[in-house]
Amino acid sequence: MNITPIVANRFLSDGGVMFGLVPRAIWEQFCPPDEKNRISQNANILLIESDDGRLGLIDSGCGDAAAYTDKALEINGLGSGWPLIETLADRGIDPEQIDFVILTHLHWDHASGMTRPDGRPTFPNAELIVPRDEWNDAHSDDPLLYKAYPKECIDPLNQYKNKHLIEPGQIFEGIELIETGGHTRGHCAALLTGSLSIHHPESPKQIDRALFLSDACPTSHHLRMVFHPSYDLYPLQTRAWKRAWLPQCANDGTWLFFSHDPHLAAAQISHHEKSEFVTSATLKIK
Repeated sequence: MNITPIVANRFLSDGGVMFGLVPRAIWEQFCPPDEKNRISQNANILLIESDDGRLGLIDSGCGDAAAYTDKALEINGLGSGWPLIETLADRGIDPEQIDFVILTHLHWDHASGMTRPDGRPTFPNAELIVPRDEWNDAHSDDPLLYKAYPKECIDPLNQYKNKHLIEPGQIFEGIELIETGGHTRGHCAALLTGSLSIHHPESPKQIDRALFLSDACPTSHHLRMVFHPSYDLYPLQTRAWKRAWLPQCANDGTWLFFSHDPHLAAAQISHHEKSEFVTSATLKIK
């Protein structure tokens, strides 16, 4: 299986929100904010080429900047254009060639790339795969979820005729959704196993285990248990999941892929007496 990390979008997020309980005096040392307290973020996704030749994506990013109002562009600091589609085109891939898209959860910065500005599906021939609990919550109109699932992101997903709402577990050979909870009730990470080739311009690698963390650990600065966004609906679940999984990943050399890190696409981690975990080998974003 071939894995290619792609920057689907670049945007800004409030630094305090991204680090929750962690004081600014700590997080600003490694994520310096702008004058509005915002820090740089990527919407990092994965392009997958399975051994049988199918093309797929894990997450889809924020979509085309043209779909947003001027106010939304300003608030989110969303960069111009549509980097995902531009990158696919550079690789000779038409969106109609994408065979499947796995969405780890349905927040705007992970699922909005499924829809074009005119409302049409971006990947009209793709099998759409979503955790069932996530889909149900996104369509629940529960006021307690307060704007977590904007209709302009969620409603167009119903146009995908080939939808599969699944329980966490193996999807295809070598691809498994791992339920993390925490960030949302149905949030999942994606575990990739087997003979894996990471396509990277300077550091191509052959590995046997990779974990796309999504928002269970959005950047390499969120490896510590209490470093997680205040967006998390169930923060103790986030901490418990990291406490269970990150030691295993450090021990077995799993490559961790970060959904929002603006500098690192992926890294291996090691145990650290003071910081809990630190990155060792890394794949930088080019």
